[in-house]
Amino acid sequence: MAPATYDVPVDRRVTLAADLADDMVVTDLRCVRGPSGHLELQANVVNNLAEDRGVEWRVVWLDASGLEIESVVSNWAKRMISAKDIAEIRSVAPSQAAVDFRFHLRRLRR
Repeated sequence: MAPATYDVPVDRRVTLAADLADDMVVTDLRCVRGPSGHLELQANVVNNLAEDRGVEWRVVWLDASGLEIESVVSNWAKRMISAKDIAEIRSVAPSQAAVDFRFHLRRLRR
């Protein structure tokens, strides 16, 4: 029996670096307004490789005009994802003015 394959819906809010396209998949992306009034993001990233992979990720938060809200939380953060594992990545918007986001994922830069 062939292994299961999954069609992951394309989400315009996700940018996956070309060098990760076959290695990583963002399977779940949730964004809700939390009790503080700030948007809260959760992304599940699947490592399809049989080896650990280092990645960098960031969330760019956008206001109602579609402009980036400048913030330290929009800097690149590092994460190691174990082989064949799912990593949960979370971020909270720096301002209640955030109404949308862009999630970026790339290979760890050394």
